[in-house]
Amino acid sequence: MTVLPETVTSALPIADAWSAETETSPSPSPTDQPQQDQQQIGAGPGAFFAIFVIAILVALLVFDLVRRLRRMRYRREARVELAEKYGVVEEEFPEGLDEDDEPVDPFERKKRQIAERDAKFEARAARREAKRRNRG
Repeated sequence: MTVLPETVTSALPIADAWSAETETSPSPSPTDQPQQDQQQIGAGPGAFFAIFVIAILVALLVFDLVRRLRRMRYRREARVELAEKYGVVEEEFPEGLDEDDEPVDPFERKKRQIAERDAKFEARAARREAKRRNRG
């Protein structure tokens, strides 16, 4: 164990466990800082403004969420009504039925739409080919 000079050991606030010479006695600790009044302790107007802005943003988000949930519920109800009206199962809904059209099986309708799209593509390709022949 190293022996420290007397001035160093008296300045150390740590009590040595092996030394019986050091005794600590409670003493009042004076504060160098002046007492703060109640106005200096508060958060201030900046913190109030920040919390106010956050509260407004949360309120707007809640309002938007409620609006979206209501819209989703109305859409679901409309889909159920359409499904009951046209007799469609498993949420396959008819698209663009006119009043004089008969309800068609959704799978047949999709096949017909694909065939119409393919026919338009082939007609466009035939027109382009005809233009190339006329030029050359």
